Amino acid sequence: MLIPANNRYVGATWAPEAVPEGLDYDFWLGPAPYAPYTAQRTHYQFRYILDYAGGQTTNWGAHYLDIAQWALGMDGSGPVEVDGHGVFPGSGLFTAPTRVDVRYAYATGVTMRMRTRTDGIYDGNIIFYGDKGTLDVSRSKLKSTPEGILKEEIGAGETHLYKSRDHFGNWIECVKSRELPVSDLAIGHKTTNLCTIGNIVMQLQRKLTWDPVKERFAGDEMANRLLSRPMRGPWSLA
Repeated sequence: MLIPANNRYVGATWAPEAVPEGLDYDFWLGPAPYAPYTAQRTHYQFRYILDYAGGQTTNWGAHYLDIAQWALGMDGSGPVEVDGHGVFPGSGLFTAPTRVDVRYAYATGVTMRMRTRTDGIYDGNIIFYGDKGTLDVSRSKLKSTPEGILKEEIGAGETHLYKSRDHFGNWIECVKSRELPVSDLAIGHKTTNLCTIGNIVMQLQRKLTWDPVKERFAGDEMANRLLSRPMRGPWSLA
């Protein structure tokens, strides 16, 4: 799986600014540590500050990891081992990794790799490697090697995927039908787990064993402490 690099957000200089009228900045920060206001800390760029988000791992990775878990039949589970490394900014406002390379190993023996692009394209894609060829999936294209794979008919007794061409429309339809949407809350949670443990392994720079049922790392309390964060008062989950 390939995701864009964050290189455009490396080493950004900044200075404290006056809080804009109408913005409750303390509420915007929420439980995150206090930090002076600057426009670059809010809006789109908050994604690249680890106090608030997880860089491209959570920004783009979540979309494609969701598709990969779906294809692997792991919507309700997850990997059992995670390993990898990242490149982090040495200075500036942004702290999320600019380059990522994470491997997720599943109990089935399948391995999934998430890494940043090196071709400068600001898009993502997934490549599935099978015994009959490959499938390359992105938001804008679907390719295969050999090309004939895409022309094969799916039989009545074979696996047919959930059809959804519009997330918003799918959600409204499911409100009416009471069926589960294509990617419901529980599935989104499992996908978010992948992003979170990927960022943790890049911070610790060592292989970790993950229990997808207990949602904890086995025998590594330092890693488990990174699954949650201290909350600035008066915020709490009590």
